Amino acid sequence: MAKATGRSCSIGALYTTLDRLEAKGLVKTWMGVGTPQRGGRSKRMVRVTPAGTAAARSFYDTMIRMSNRAPWARRRTEGAE
Repeated sequence: MAKATGRSCSIGALYTTLDRLEAKGLVKTWMGVGTPQRGGRSKRMVRVTPAGTAAARSFYDTMIRMSNRAPWARRRTEGAE
C-alpha cells in the first residue's frame, strides 16, 4: 500500500478497517490457502461487494460535486474562459 499511496499503514489498522467494511456489507473477506512462501500462513482475501461498489461510486460523485463548488475550482474554470 505504501508504494501506491506514498504512506504506510499498520496491519492492525488495515484489519480493523476491513472488519468494519465487512460488518457494513461493503466487502467480503475469507482466508486463502497457506503457501510455502509465507511459511504456511494463509492470506486474508478481500472482494468488494456490489454494495461496496455503489458506496464508493456515491462517495466519489459527492466529492466531485463538492469540489466543483469550491472557490478554488470556480477560479480555475473562470480563468479558462
